[in-house]
Amino acid sequence: LDPKIVIADEPVTALDVIVQRQILDLFNELKDKLNLSIILVTHDVSVVAYICQKVAVMYAGEIVEMGGVESILEEPYHPYTMGLNNAFPDLHSTNDFLVPINGSPPNLINPPIGCRFKARCPFEISKCKDKPDRYVNKDREAICWRTSDQNKLLEESKKIDQIFEEFKPNVVINLAAQAGVRYSLENPMSYIESNVVGFLNILEGCRNHKIEHLIYASSSSVYGGNKIIPFNESH
Repeated sequence: LDPKIVIADEPVTALDVIVQRQILDLFNELKDKLNLSIILVTHDVSVVAYICQKVAVMYAGEIVEMGGVESILEEPYHPYTMGLNNAFPDLHSTNDFLVPINGSPPNLINPPIGCRFKARCPFEISKCKDKPDRYVNKDREAICWRTSDQNKLLEESKKIDQIFEEFKPNVVINLAAQAGVRYSLENPMSYIESNVVGFLNILEGCRNHKIEHLIYASSSSVYGGNKIIPFNESH
């Protein structure tokens, strides 16, 4: 075999970080030795930052942003890319919070008209009901009506308060304690996509907003099923 392109679909998922790095270093070694191009499919921002030179960000089956890895991670144009970056820990940041992405992905059997991200986007405007134009700037491409507001949206996207702005006191929250699952709010009906680190941020938000009860929901008996937990400063 003498391939010119290797497609690797989630090659390091569920591996510990040491083995992940060994495999990614092997990819880099083979790329240089055999003059390969590698298309890497992953949900892990750290993997993208470590091994990739160019990235295409996909949402609901469409490429919403594309460009060099460094520029995408430091100055994203699309609100979904901003959300991915904000939901990932930054060891150099002074911000203790991660900002998860509200809502759930759309049903691709009947995808939404216009911008597919609009139902989850905190920056939705009336034009989002129509298909966005493609914005091109040097090596960068993005499909969004609000690329001209990029600097303003980038700052707004980092504000943790937007997660809780619709919360009411005494809200009851359904939580699933597995990495990468969604946290659903029973009142109001909305969803927050997060991970285990995000779970700690949810608890902090509960404390700040004086939420009194927590419903721990799990479909697996391994986690003890559903439990109602009084929420107070000790949790």
